[in-house]
Amino acid sequence: MSESLQQVSDAAQRASSLTRQLLTFSRKQVMQSKIIDLNQVLGIMTKMLRRLLGEDVKMEARYAPDLASLEADPA
Repeated sequence: MSESLQQVSDAAQRASSLTRQLLTFSRKQVMQSKIIDLNQVLGIMTKMLRRLLGEDVKMEARYAPDLASLEADPA
C-alpha cells in the first residue's frame, strides 16, 4: 500500500476513534472494555501527537517492553 493510502487509512481510523470517544462522552454509547496492548495504544497516540506538534518540536517516546496488557475501553 502506498504511503498516501496508508495515511488516508490512518486518518479514517483516527476519525472513527474520535467519533467513538464523542459518543461515549455523550453517553449515547456504552463503553466496551477489551484487552489492549498499552504500548500499541501509546504508539498510535505518539504518532498522532507528532503530526499535531509539527516538525519544530522534537518528541521522544520510550516504551516498557514488558508492559502488561490491560482491560479498558480503547476509546
